[in-house]
Amino acid sequence: MSEFEFSTLGMLLLLLALIAGYSYWQVYRAQRALRPRQVEVEVIDEPVAVHVEPPQQWVQPPVEVAPIVSEPEIIDEPLVEQVPPPDVQFFSQQDESEHAALTVFEPLMRFAAWAQSAQPQPIHSIDGVLDIVLSQPKNNTDIERALEDLRLDFDLPLRLYGRRAGQELGVWQALETGVLYSGLRLTLQLANLTRYANSAVIQDWFVLAQKLTKRLAATVHVWPDPAALASYAVYLHDLAKNLDAPMVVQLHKTVGLWPAYEVHQHMTQWGVSLNEHGQYVAHAQDGKVLYSVLNDINNPRAQDFYKDALPTMHVNTLSFCVDLARVDVAYRPSLRLWHDLEQIAQGLQGTWCNAHNVPLDVAALMSHADIHINAYYQQLHDINIPAGSLMLRRLLRG
Repeated sequence: MSEFEFSTLGMLLLLLALIAGYSYWQVYRAQRALRPRQVEVEVIDEPVAVHVEPPQQWVQPPVEVAPIVSEPEIIDEPLVEQVPPPDVQFFSQQDESEHAALTVFEPLMRFAAWAQSAQPQPIHSIDGVLDIVLSQPKNNTDIERALEDLRLDFDLPLRLYGRRAGQELGVWQALETGVLYSGLRLTLQLANLTRYANSAVIQDWFVLAQKLTKRLAATVHVWPDPAALASYAVYLHDLAKNLDAPMVVQLHKTVGLWPAYEVHQHMTQWGVSLNEHGQYVAHAQDGKVLYSVLNDINNPRAQDFYKDALPTMHVNTLSFCVDLARVDVAYRPSLRLWHDLEQIAQGLQGTWCNAHNVPLDVAALMSHADIHINAYYQQLHDINIPAGSLMLRRLLRG
């Protein structure tokens, strides 16, 4: 190696030694800078733990520290123990009784749900109509003779009305003896609670009208659309099924049975009489039936209330049933039911239950009644079949 290379290598080694020395000096300086702070912390802690001289000799530092450490534990423990857990059984029973009160109005809520989905239009008639124009006036005898020759074996009600001769705009009336008629109206009730007029029934009705017009030398100017009539009949039948569901409130004896004669005594005391069908019935002053009382509707083996069986009969559950659709609003049948039920329940010491024999909250029942019964009446009025109307009662006949 040349002299220049030796000098260069020496300078590099010297430079590395300087760098290493400088790094070591920085580390040593940093350690010296930290060492006084550690001593200072120890000096501060030492008087607190050892050298602090209290004014009285008996006060020791451990006595002061111990309460500070244990005090949070002493405070927290009683707070947890003093908070009582919620009574789950109480709240579940309360919710169940309120829900049981709401289920009494399930028939009304079910109809409201159907009306919301079906969007029913106002109903003006539940009958199909065929108007027959006679070429010459006929009396009642000729018309009846023609009807006797024709078969009228319809399951649905079929009616014939007449319009008197000389009264082109007269009212359609039932046929009377000795009266001449210039027109006839043949009607077919399209539906009721148990059945509806399908396409075959409507076609038979048309054939009957054609035979009648032929026998009486008459004509039918307008024939309705049979498909539209059949569709409308299905709608009316569906409406009747959604309306035919009475509200039921039951009176239940929790322990034991009631003697039937005791039940009879309390029923008659509040004007609820026993009819020939073995049911107790509440009447208005004009004789209109407001509600009925049956022997446990959930028990198929429960016998009816017949007078000859009352002395030996025992009862566990009384079922109070009110069909709001069949009773005019003016009678206020639900108010009569609540009043009688309260008095009879007090006399028999029975428990109010829903249709499934679950005890209910009477206050919640009254609160729901104001809402759901009024809404139900309004819905019937909106579709032109008010509660208790003749058209609605015809529709609900089986």
